Amino acid sequence: MRILRQAVLATVLVLGGGAALVGRSWLMPDADGKQSAPALRALPVEVAAVRRARVADRVEAVGTTRAHQAIAVVPLASGRIVEMPFPPGRKVNKGDVLVRLDDAAQRADVEEAEATLTQVSRALERARSLRRTQAVAQATVDDLQSNRAAAAARLDRAHKDLADRVIAAPFAGIVGFRELDVGARVSEGERLTTLDDLSSVDVEFAVPEIHFGRLRPGMAIEATSQAFPGRIFTGAIDRIDSRIGEVSRAFRVRATLPNPQGLLPSGLFLNVSIVIEERPALMVPEEAIQAEAGGSVVYVIQGGAVRRQPIVLGQRTGTAVEVRDGLAEGDQVVSRGIQRLRDGSPVTVIGSAG
Repeated sequence: MRILRQAVLATVLVLGGGAALVGRSWLMPDADGKQSAPALRALPVEVAAVRRARVADRVEAVGTTRAHQAIAVVPLASGRIVEMPFPPGRKVNKGDVLVRLDDAAQRADVEEAEATLTQVSRALERARSLRRTQAVAQATVDDLQSNRAAAAARLDRAHKDLADRVIAAPFAGIVGFRELDVGARVSEGERLTTLDDLSSVDVEFAVPEIHFGRLRPGMAIEATSQAFPGRIFTGAIDRIDSRIGEVSRAFRVRATLPNPQGLLPSGLFLNVSIVIEERPALMVPEEAIQAEAGGSVVYVIQGGAVRRQPIVLGQRTGTAVEVRDGLAEGDQVVSRGIQRLRDGSPVTVIGSAG
C-alpha cells in the first residue's frame, strides 16, 4: 500500500509540473516584456452585396368568388314538371327553356278567353251598326265596350298564366343541380335549380381602413387558389364600399376576374394581392439576417473582420428582404457562416453571392 501511495503522489507531481510549464509558456512575455494572448483564427464566410431593387407595396387579403350573375330558378305558378331539358352543369344561352310545367288548363283558359273576346267584339260591332239607325241606345253600346275591354283583359291574363308555365334563361350561364325531377309537383316559388353566369366572377374581400385612401377602381389585382397551384388569375377592382365596419375597422372591396374557361366556380376562396405602388429599396439575402431580442442585425465586412450592424427591415420578396435603415448600397454582409460570428471576429471571405 505504501508503494502504491508513493506512485500516485509521483504522478500528481508530474502532471502539476507539466500544467505549470504550459501555463508559463502561454503567458510568457514577448521580446518587449508584454504577455501575448493567443491569436484568433479567421472564420471562413460567404458574403453578399447590398443591392438596390424595386419592391412593390402590396395589400394582401382573402376573398370569396361570386358569379357575375346568379339566380335561383323558381316557378311563378304551381304545377307538374313535364320538361327539364338541360342536365346539371350544362351551359345554356339566353332564352333557352329550363323548365316547363303542364299547361293544358292554361291553354284551355286562353281558348275560352279568345272565344269570349270574339263574341263580345261581334256584339259590339252589331250594336254600333244599329246605333247609327238609332235602333239601340247608346248605353247598350257603352256596356258592350266595357265588356269587350274586360274580355281583352281576361285574355291577357290567360296568356300570362300560360307563359308562366315555362321558365326560360334570362341570361347565358351554367345550370346547377336539380332539386326536383320531371314528373314531380312543384309549388309556386319553390327552388328547382340555379343558373350562374361564370363568364367572369366577382371576388369580394375586406381591407384594413389604413388603405382606404390608397385603393381606387381599376387597380389591378392578382388572385391565387389552392385549387389551382401555381396559377395566377388577374383582374381589376370594380367597386369600393363607402363604409368602414365599426368592429372590423375594414372596408369591402369587389373586383372582377375574367373567367372565359369557367375554371373559377362561385364560392371559391382566393388569396388576393394588390400592388399599391413600386419603389426602389435596398435588399439583402434573408439568410444574412440574424433575429435578436432587440431587433434584426447583420454582420458587415470591415477590413478583415466583421462589424455587428442593427438594421430596420421592410418587405420580404422571395428570398430577399428590404432594409430600410442601417446599410448602404454595396455593403458586403455575411450570408453564410454567421453562427460563430461575434462583433469584431476576424474572417476570411471564401465566396460571394454578388
